[in-house]
Amino acid sequence: MGLHTSFDRRRETKRERRTFAHAYQAERFYTARLRRVADLIGELIRAFHPFDTESRVRLDEALRSYKRTLTPWAEAVARAMLADVSRRNTRAWRDLSEQMGFELKREAQTSAWGSMMRTELARQVDLITSLPNDAAVRVQKLAVGQIYGGDRGEDLVKQIFRTGEVTRARADLIARTEVGRASSTMLKARAVEFGSEGYIWRTAHDRDVRPLHRKLEGTFHEWDDPPVSGENGERSLPGGIYNCRCYAEPVIPTEFT
Repeated sequence: MGLHTSFDRRRETKRERRTFAHAYQAERFYTARLRRVADLIGELIRAFHPFDTESRVRLDEALRSYKRTLTPWAEAVARAMLADVSRRNTRAWRDLSEQMGFELKREAQTSAWGSMMRTELARQVDLITSLPNDAAVRVQKLAVGQIYGGDRGEDLVKQIFRTGEVTRARADLIARTEVGRASSTMLKARAVEFGSEGYIWRTAHDRDVRPLHRKLEGTFHEWDDPPVSGENGERSLPGGIYNCRCYAEPVIPTEFT
């Protein structure tokens, strides 16, 4: 790592090690809001008659209409989550500057930061508004299976009414994954502005950590060359893959220490 320094060169306090840790408060906020969407989708589905074609058409229209009306709310919720993560990111950098003895003299460039935030906002809105659309697709596939595949009626009803549960599980996954991914994206943007070339991979240090991520604990990686972090060969920054609670500990140039 040459002319760079990181927390791993000395014994850290618990507070220091958690400076850039997973943003659990933002995740709880996001999870609660996305679950509201899933629960409403479940209510819509339970209110229709599975064996009535006209009823299924109305349900499909209602879910797709909900996607359109959901957009302004999705933007507000996503903006609030990203603002929370951004504030936490700024506090983390200030804490780091105090711990390592340098002043936080530079902020991420306004134009670059703004562009990144707009991209993140659009991504979150797309994910939130995909929930009712995916539910509509699932119901239609199940209905087609009953019509052409001869599925038993009672099994069809159970599967269709489970769509709310399936949507809730996906909402939870989106919240867990996207908060961590947004945190890593913001951290990278600011770290690069400081001339940081990479980071140390840190885990949550508990039994739920993936074996693959446990092996990554304490290893150095360049920002633009993330390691394989998914079971199917996916590469990502810490916190950037489904259900990941890991985080990046930036390696800072010694000129700032």
